[in-house]
Amino acid sequence: MRFSQEVMVGVAGENLVCFDLIMKGVLANRTDQGMEYDIIADNAERFLKVQVKSNWGLRKNGYYAFVLTCGKNSDRLYSVTDYDVLAFAALDKKLVGYIKSSDLVGKRAITIVDDIGKQRNDVFSLYSKDDITFDKSKILFSSIVRDPDWFSREF
Repeated sequence: MRFSQEVMVGVAGENLVCFDLIMKGVLANRTDQGMEYDIIADNAERFLKVQVKSNWGLRKNGYYAFVLTCGKNSDRLYSVTDYDVLAFAALDKKLVGYIKSSDLVGKRAITIVDDIGKQRNDVFSLYSKDDITFDKSKILFSSIVRDPDWFSREF
């Protein structure tokens, strides 16, 4: 059986997020295809529904662009009850960032600037470029890489 590259990028992202969560002490497991969320995680307080958005690599301007709609070729936006946490997986650098669902309500896309390991002036030039017009939602990757306690503090 042959899978499309899109499917493989998605599966790789889900596995990377599971690994990252487990290394943070959060139990995590992928769900079956067709579920409304990709991963079920247990932070010892409650179960969390995790939706994963994966990206193979940076665009040439030094940022990752993620579409925040439900499924491929869909216009439906996620609601706050569809998932608890949105995980962003940057496969080229094996980075994972997390944002609570309530922080993304109504957004169709998000741009995440790769600032990990860069000097401040390099990050500023990437972050302030006018050609990043994917959606005016630009954030720094370092601001969403979470410590292990974030999951018990926030949920």
